[in-house]
Amino acid sequence: MKSYVAVFAFSLALVSATRPEFPTAAKCPNQPVLFPAAPEHVYLVNGKATTQDALHKLQPDAVETIEVVCAIDLHRAFGVESQRGGVSLFTKPGPHSALRADMQRLVALQTAYFEAHGAFAAKLADVSWNDPSGQMTAQLEVTSDGRQWSARGSHRFLLTPSSVVVVSGRAPDR
Repeated sequence: MKSYVAVFAFSLALVSATRPEFPTAAKCPNQPVLFPAAPEHVYLVNGKATTQDALHKLQPDAVETIEVVCAIDLHRAFGVESQRGGVSLFTKPGPHSALRADMQRLVALQTAYFEAHGAFAAKLADVSWNDPSGQMTAQLEVTSDGRQWSARGSHRFLLTPSSVVVVSGRAPDR
């Protein structure tokens, strides 16, 4: 991860200096400018706007996730205005760590529920899963016989499809 972050940050700085539309032009083509008075690109660390210089001062091994985000998604998730988009970076432990931990908690809750009831819970409320922060959501699916389940979890601040965490379980063979 360390070399990846260093290469990403260096590439971003180099290309941003020579091509102002990078990196959002590739990710957000043909999107209208929603906030003309806002900066062209913004940089966020842990959900807060910062400068590109501050971004480069971070220790690479402290970074959990880096995402290039379109302007509309930046505004929707963080309330930040940008003409084109920006870069969102979270340090460790960040929302992805929290999401993984919460989804693993769901695995433990489903396992305990199965041991007590002989079938997996069909509703999150049945296993008392909730997110007090209000930042995470999960969708639970269970087979009709209650012997297999899967859940997809997402976090409000993780905006790319690859940020979804999927967990599942299956009853032991009879």
